[in-house]
Amino acid sequence: MNNLDNPYAASFEQINVPATNSDSRPSTLASKGQRFANLIIDQVAQILVAVMIGIAVLVFGTEQQIESFENLPDLVISIPLMLGYYFIFELTTQRTLGKLITGTKVAREDGQNLSVGQILIRTFVRMIPFEAFSFLGNLGSGWHDSISKTVVIKCR
Repeated sequence: MNNLDNPYAASFEQINVPATNSDSRPSTLASKGQRFANLIIDQVAQILVAVMIGIAVLVFGTEQQIESFENLPDLVISIPLMLGYYFIFELTTQRTLGKLITGTKVAREDGQNLSVGQILIRTFVRMIPFEAFSFLGNLGSGWHDSISKTVVIKCR
């Protein structure tokens, strides 16, 4: 399947990412391995934040607050946590913890900084069921990239 057959694939042949490294080397797209590492690191970071929130509720919460927290469905905690994690990190640094560790960052297809709207789109598209499987195509681009017209590039 080529790009013309897949409406969800980013049009990489049209991407002209300018040099963004401090030594003026042209930036290149992040590899599938880097993207997978970003996913794993970010998932672990979100789990650790959820655990820290749970511990804080147990230590500082009243008995009624602890009982209410225990009765919350997992989605009530995990969805806002995921949305906040990606939105705050990408808004402030163009990177998540995973991207920071792998030396990548998110940018517009033309290499410029993202708009708030693009960050919101990227963040909410991640909630589409099975979105993570959109990386299995030849280009290694997810729906949250193609729909928001963004790319993840190497920055070191």
